[in-house]
Amino acid sequence: MSFFLTLFSLVAILFYKAFGIHFFQDDYFFVNLSQARNLKEFLHFFSPIRTYSYKPLPTEVFYFLLKFVNYNVYVGHIVVFLTYFLGLYFLYQCIKLLTKNSALAKLTVFLYAINFVHVFQLYWFATFQEIVVFAGLAASFYFYLRREIPLSIILFIVALLSKETAILYIIFLVFFEIFSKHSRKIRNNKTVLIIFGVISLIFYFIYHYSLNYVTANPNNQIVVSNVRLLLNNSMWYLLWAIGLPNFVPNFLKSIFSPPLPIFHEYWKQLDFRIYSYLFILLQTVFLTGAVIAIIKRNVSLKSLFKWGFFCLIAFYIFLGPILYFYHKWMIRLTVPLIFTSLFFAYVIYKLIKSKSAARYFAVGYLALYLLVCFFGIRLHESSSLYLLEDSISKKASVYFKENKQEILKYNSIFFRDLTLKRGEIWGQSIKLKDSLWDQQFLNYYFPGKKLKAYYNFETKTIPKDAFIIDSYLLLK
Repeated sequence: MSFFLTLFSLVAILFYKAFGIHFFQDDYFFVNLSQARNLKEFLHFFSPIRTYSYKPLPTEVFYFLLKFVNYNVYVGHIVVFLTYFLGLYFLYQCIKLLTKNSALAKLTVFLYAINFVHVFQLYWFATFQEIVVFAGLAASFYFYLRREIPLSIILFIVALLSKETAILYIIFLVFFEIFSKHSRKIRNNKTVLIIFGVISLIFYFIYHYSLNYVTANPNNQIVVSNVRLLLNNSMWYLLWAIGLPNFVPNFLKSIFSPPLPIFHEYWKQLDFRIYSYLFILLQTVFLTGAVIAIIKRNVSLKSLFKWGFFCLIAFYIFLGPILYFYHKWMIRLTVPLIFTSLFFAYVIYKLIKSKSAARYFAVGYLALYLLVCFFGIRLHESSSLYLLEDSISKKASVYFKENKQEILKYNSIFFRDLTLKRGEIWGQSIKLKDSLWDQQFLNYYFPGKKLKAYYNFETKTIPKDAFIIDSYLLLK
């Protein structure tokens, strides 16, 4: 229990800025979707007939419940973190049950829990779907291992109601049964796997309808014929999981070519420079320790290859069709990151148990890893733009609250752009339309009122009877 209390406290400290993040972008859309006035409208959340992604639990239901606490962001983030902690607990139990090794399980969960990648899942309410999928699948797999199949199925369905990538779980189960030492029992598990397969197939057809609309966006289209895209995405997701910052592809189009000139702009960031040096040192310590352990025969190449093979295949299983998307996003590493964490934890565990100098490298690695995650979180709080979006959201909230009565005297809102010095206010109304999600913010700040928003970059003419807001007021 002390391990989890310490770990959960560390996670809360490292990601503490998440607790203050307000609604932005998709959040406004989900607030509008979740306005159920009766049981019939609530049950409609689960209807697969829609023109947006089918994720009823972390979108409609979650935001519907937030309404009862007056959209209190602190309560919302506590729910997100508690769900994350639940997932971490079941992840620990799964690894412990499989390996009969509590120390390895703790190492894996530690490496996974504090990884900076989770900035992309813990900060924005709209990405709560990833946390629910992680927790649902971890709990489902635990009860699957314990042969408590009905409960495992229920938790699998919870994950399926949260995001379409949960369907990849059945592929993982088949792979696990074949690879596992217990593969001789796969005949006994065949019926169970068929049940999971049927459920997955049902949800495939449920997803299929809404995904036709989602994949209409060129960034979300699956291009199976593009082998180069597959290889490129496979490389970047793996490099991100190992620790490269999310923005590296912006200046490094190929690992075989020098960085683009824009690299110098990124390098001016102190956090990026510190992170880069720490990351290089971290990988050097890891590789040196691993080489010493192999030479001293503290770890065999056969077992290293076996663990590496399992983790690598499982990593790509949970990426699935995402590898064929043009749009790359670190948020999609939520479940795949488990397996890179497991591999690194296995090697570190072997180093700690060795009687050679390798054990000191293991201790050094863990200390450096904590530092890397600390600076990685700081770096990605900025590069994710979540803090920028939160700043805009807070300014908008204050402005609309102070001017609500005056605004409601008009039929529309016009966001006016000013002629300013070049680069002084980026985007102006272009940025506001993205942050406020076009018309979606209106029902959140002015519930039940009929208003329309106009953005200066789209129309130069100010509509009659429009309340004018200078865009820079929400951006400065």
